[in-house]
Amino acid sequence: FPSTIKTVCDLSSEQKEIDRTTMSNSITDGIHSAVKSEEDEETFQMDVPMDNAMNFLPSKQRFQWGSLKAAAVVTISMVVASLVTAKVVSNMNAKQAQKDLNSRTRTRRPHGLTLAADMDVYPDYEGELVPRGRVSVRFEEDDTEFLVRYQLDGVEADCESCGVHIHEGLSCKEHNLVLGHLYNTSIFGDDDASDPWAMSDSPSVFRSTDEGVASDAFVMSNGIGHEATMGRALVLHASDGTRIGCGLLHNPWTMNVMKAEIGPYPDGGSNPVVGLGNVLLSPSGTVQAVALDDGVLMFHAMLEGLEPNCVKCGVHIHEGVESCDDADVIGDHWFETLETVDRIDPWATEKSTYSTDESGKADHRFYVYNGYDYEDNLDHVIVVHGQDGTRIGCGVLKLTEFFM
Repeated sequence: FPSTIKTVCDLSSEQKEIDRTTMSNSITDGIHSAVKSEEDEETFQMDVPMDNAMNFLPSKQRFQWGSLKAAAVVTISMVVASLVTAKVVSNMNAKQAQKDLNSRTRTRRPHGLTLAADMDVYPDYEGELVPRGRVSVRFEEDDTEFLVRYQLDGVEADCESCGVHIHEGLSCKEHNLVLGHLYNTSIFGDDDASDPWAMSDSPSVFRSTDEGVASDAFVMSNGIGHEATMGRALVLHASDGTRIGCGLLHNPWTMNVMKAEIGPYPDGGSNPVVGLGNVLLSPSGTVQAVALDDGVLMFHAMLEGLEPNCVKCGVHIHEGVESCDDADVIGDHWFETLETVDRIDPWATEKSTYSTDESGKADHRFYVYNGYDYEDNLDHVIVVHGQDGTRIGCGVLKLTEFFM
């Protein structure tokens, strides 16, 4: 190899003026023709012996100097070796990355099979305990059993077998709405002795420390799948069976979300068009609200058929519940009043408002704190106002799965 370099260096200046660009392009063409198959991602083969590599060059480009021919062969060998090494390493990395992705995909559980309940004090409970925390329920893909994970505080101290049960009810507002244990009677039977939540060896209990903190998990099966469990009440018990805590099971990624479908405000007639001065309106669209961890309500009003060019027109939660059919029961603004503090009406501020364009459409977000949590705002009436305060639209806040 040193003698080759010396020979090349001794070439005349005229010989050194060879068109290096043409030479490089020709060598590249030779390398591409030497690859046996581009589909083979790991092995490169030359169609002819390496010592004949220069024959790939066009005849007019062949050099008569043996030493320069040898140098070109060495150059081709080094380029091919470099390309092969880079290609193989790249393929190995790509295959390993795909294996890692496949592994993660196989072990990742869809969010849709997880439910969670944020715990609060059970309705009408008058004891000293104040349960807080979250209980999550993760279903297996075949829906036959689920893992219950609890992280609680404020529960009974040193409890060895305090119940954690899913109930039939869809509300924690009142005791009579929570109902009894949720389980499939066609599998377990319909008598109390067959209740999987009440069996003496049932795993559905939490164990707490001397400070009233509980954190563990258990596996349970009640013959009810993920979809039928959505929205049900999860109840915490004291050691004597007293119900001390309650929370509703929802998708943890879209919890505490409400939506009202807006229509015309009731006026006693059947006309779906509302009059506002000389303008006839037909309000429609949705108002969504999500209760955040600190109790603040985040709203998104997506409306049309409203008063054109309305600036800071009101969107408020009112006292009425369940229906917009009767204007007489919709009531005034819904917010918590305090005995010790004269609270200002949060709906009377410019915060809880929307603005429309010239076509009467609105797409607006805002935040309000009215002192009530998700449960206390659910099923209440949302009222949409015009520029002068006239009630022009109405809808009822219902549970929904998504916040937009």
